[in-house]
Amino acid sequence: MNILELIIFIYFFLSLLVKSEMNKKLCTGRQVSCRNAGLSSIPWNLPKSTILNNQIAFLPRGLFSDLLSVRYLTLQRNRLSVLGSGTFWGMISLQTLNLANNKISRISDSAFHHLENLAYLFLEGNNLTLVPSNAIGRLKNLERLSLSHNPIGSIQPFAFKGLNKLRYLSLKNVKLKCVAVNGFFGLNNLSQLILSYNDLENINSIPICSNCSLKLKYKVHFNLFCIT
Repeated sequence: MNILELIIFIYFFLSLLVKSEMNKKLCTGRQVSCRNAGLSSIPWNLPKSTILNNQIAFLPRGLFSDLLSVRYLTLQRNRLSVLGSGTFWGMISLQTLNLANNKISRISDSAFHHLENLAYLFLEGNNLTLVPSNAIGRLKNLERLSLSHNPIGSIQPFAFKGLNKLRYLSLKNVKLKCVAVNGFFGLNNLSQLILSYNDLENINSIPICSNCSLKLKYKVHFNLFCIT
């Protein structure tokens, strides 16, 4: 090995070492950001978590049970396909949960049990074929919900029952063709509904709540309408 090759080898080795140390630092401390770290499981003892662009495919029951004070958790762009019973058990302080851009096709009715303070839930970019009514119906303080870019197709009756505090709902590009009677039942505080990029033919046939406390704005195919 000549001097030039030796220098290149040393430089390459040091760059790998620095990258490894940086990833370790990102996954420690008071606020945690584990982006592109190649993780296939959740690091333990995280006080605040951003676990983005990794390979996590499964969340065991009670995994986060010790994280009582965490308010923000993002697991965006991983490989999650199922959220089982008690997945987020114990996260009583959680206010924002970002599960966007995974492969989630099924959510257990009790997956969000204990998330009494959750206000923001992002589920866009998954494989949901139905609104997970029983699971999200437990989230009594939810204010913002995004289900965009899921192959949902239709809204079943009472799909959002229990979400009395919901103010923002995005159903953009969910292949929506029809909304059942009482599909939006109970959304009395809804102020914005996004329905763009769907297959709805008649906007007047959408059964929006009749007693919303605020003027409701909704978007359909690039247009903005108001229901008074």
